Amino acid sequence: MPEFKLISQEDVNNHSQGISLSEFRYSDEESISETELVDSFIHSKSFTEDSRRECIKNYTGDGSFLRQLFEIDLVELRDFKTLDKKGIIQFLNNFDELDDLGEKEAVDFDKNIFFGLKDKFLELSKAAQFNNFYLISKKWFDRNDVRIRQVEYDNFVYYFLIIWTDETNKTLSVCEWTFD
Repeated sequence: MPEFKLISQEDVNNHSQGISLSEFRYSDEESISETELVDSFIHSKSFTEDSRRECIKNYTGDGSFLRQLFEIDLVELRDFKTLDKKGIIQFLNNFDELDDLGEKEAVDFDKNIFFGLKDKFLELSKAAQFNNFYLISKKWFDRNDVRIRQVEYDNFVYYFLIIWTDETNKTLSVCEWTFD
């Protein structure tokens, strides 16, 4: 199983919308496929703990934060869609057309903030040499699905993860998008 070491993390928040981009260096002592690498990552401590937002990792108060939406032990790589760069840009460009944003959420959903986050994501990810993006989104699951946490499902307006690898630099990146 490959090992992952966090090498950088950047959180970008604007009101209640935000992205958190974590980049990991991975060991490649064993020759494994990209899909095996991503599957190993999503079931690792690096994903469940190290990729959490810095503000959550460093919080010492009595309050609590929303956790990651997915019960990751129950999620499999086949729950993700595999997209190329054109596909991920199309997903992000069409995201504001979600038909499942409720009336209140639609009013609160600021497209300019979202597209500012999209531009920041594209800027942060443009240097990577990658083949595929792996995407999983709240909108593909209903509230009672065992793979999601119900409290988080009720509180996140949107939540999705984008994961990609850079074989040249031996890095794996995960970008968590949230609106709560």
